[in-house]
Amino acid sequence: MGKLNQVNSIVVLMMENRSFDNLLGYLYFPKNVSPNGDAFDGLTGKETNPKKDGTLVKIHPEKVRTDVPDPDPGEPYANVNMQLFSAKKPPVPPVAKNDGFVIDYQSQKGKPDEIMACYDPTLIPNFASICNDYAVCDAWHASVPSQTWTNRAFAHAATSWGMVDNFPYDPFLWRMPTIFQKMAAIPGMTWRIYYDENYTSFTRLQFSPLLKPGYSKNILGFEHFLHDANAGQLPRYSFVEPNFFHNPLTKKKQSDMHPPSDITPGDEFVARVFNAIVTGPQWAKGEVLLLITFDEHGGCYDHVAPPLTATRPDNRKGEFGFDFKRFGVRVPAVVVSPFVKKGSVFHAAAGAMPYDHTSILATIERRFGIANLTKRDAAAPDLDPILTEALRTDAKPLTIAAPKAFALAGVSEQKDLAAQPLNDLQRSMVEAMRIVVAQKQQAKGIAPKAAARAAAQPVRTVGDAQDFFRQAKLATGL
Repeated sequence: MGKLNQVNSIVVLMMENRSFDNLLGYLYFPKNVSPNGDAFDGLTGKETNPKKDGTLVKIHPEKVRTDVPDPDPGEPYANVNMQLFSAKKPPVPPVAKNDGFVIDYQSQKGKPDEIMACYDPTLIPNFASICNDYAVCDAWHASVPSQTWTNRAFAHAATSWGMVDNFPYDPFLWRMPTIFQKMAAIPGMTWRIYYDENYTSFTRLQFSPLLKPGYSKNILGFEHFLHDANAGQLPRYSFVEPNFFHNPLTKKKQSDMHPPSDITPGDEFVARVFNAIVTGPQWAKGEVLLLITFDEHGGCYDHVAPPLTATRPDNRKGEFGFDFKRFGVRVPAVVVSPFVKKGSVFHAAAGAMPYDHTSILATIERRFGIANLTKRDAAAPDLDPILTEALRTDAKPLTIAAPKAFALAGVSEQKDLAAQPLNDLQRSMVEAMRIVVAQKQQAKGIAPKAAARAAAQPVRTVGDAQDFFRQAKLATGL
């Protein structure tokens, strides 16, 4: 048994749309052995995928650019099937060869070499350093072979109520009970969602029950996270969101790592979260566990076939005939705790249920005595088995550049940032907020000016989104 019962604060930072190989495949290349001596299922350098004409494209390290792949790969269910099976419908049985990534990316007008480029660790210095010092999982899978909304639903609710893709972006369809409502109903149980966002929390925007005004005290900006970590006041469960949009006015960059955005701001954001935790008073007592992971692979290449052993969460019929019995593609996941072996690699034992996003829920539930949400989190492994070390005292904050003095972006730079087109996730957030605004209008029976302007605004670019969310926040109070 591990030392999960000594953990009083569980913190999860969930980033966007990178596969394990894309970000960490070269972490311990070429020997694929961790500093602790553990075997690591990384890249060998021999992996290939065929083009449409059959020509093979070889995997290769990206050592210069920090914005590949560009354009954004396909991530809906049909695209993931093509990436895994080279067909839009899975075979029977659905055993993946992971040989359709290039072909699918070509259909997105992308260059084959870009989808087979995986980052050299030197381009993610903070994340790589954390992996080297703590415990990285080389078999953590997205819960569903599809998009953001579905996988985040499994991370928070252990079900998506049969929904598979993001569309139709309606928060009022995502009414399933989440871990947040369960914790809110338990006296003395504390939780918070912290968002580093110009606009609003995506988690709150996705799940309509969290729109209730009473939850506003639990959903706070990232500066509150920094305060709570420094003051030793982190709640039982903290969920941290990166920034999903550039801010054209202040030049603050999108930090979620969603392709094709630059991964550097995301690597720095990971370091800020890490530093806040390991320098806080709760860390020294062994009270905090941090998990850093990604919601889904976002169409980025990975060489490992997803397991076919997933437990159906409920009896709801899935979209597109999907039965929820197979997992999604591997994503990065690293556990930061003074109780893990330094520089280690972990995964579930052979034949056991693998780790996926519902392992987050399983860890919270088993630590704090909370009943499971669905059959999926009931079957998921928790993180207790890797918490085996004596209390480590070797944590050191990462060295990151100090924030630049605030200065408004120049006119040309503002225009460039504002003109950037929205990615699929950003569009989904806009449309979700539009639905929330419309619901508020309907509830009041009138159309306040701010709500009317927000509902009518065309939103095609990051600049449009900034204006839209400003009006929407005035209309909704979120």
